[in-house]
Amino acid sequence: MKTGFLALAAAGLLNIAPAWADDLSGVWKLDKTPVELRFAACEDAVCGLVETSARLQADPDARDIKNPIPALRSRRLKGLAMMDHLRPVGTGWKGKVYLPGSGATYDVQVRRVDVDHLQATGCMAPLLCQTYSLTRRP
Repeated sequence: MKTGFLALAAAGLLNIAPAWADDLSGVWKLDKTPVELRFAACEDAVCGLVETSARLQADPDARDIKNPIPALRSRRLKGLAMMDHLRPVGTGWKGKVYLPGSGATYDVQVRRVDVDHLQATGCMAPLLCQTYSLTRRP
């Protein structure tokens, strides 16, 4: 009886997303790259999960081989959280961005340009930042 209740409760919790997560729904293409992310609820935040990339197009079973943590190098790239712990701050979101190509993690700020466009700025230090545009796929 307890097992059944816990399973139902867990299934219900998996479907609960923060209300603001809808703002990021869908698949977003990182402009000028083959990378596409699907934003989804991750605990009490939102994550940008890898839908596709150049490595995945070449090898659909590609792994996170450059991860600095050896135990994580066998993770599949498909579905990997590239953006993580995104939480609303001001007019956008703040969190972390993980770059599987280098194994590096940086702070990221995401802001909405309009309903179908985002800008993500990742910084390795206060003055060492790079901004990328993301476009919602139809």
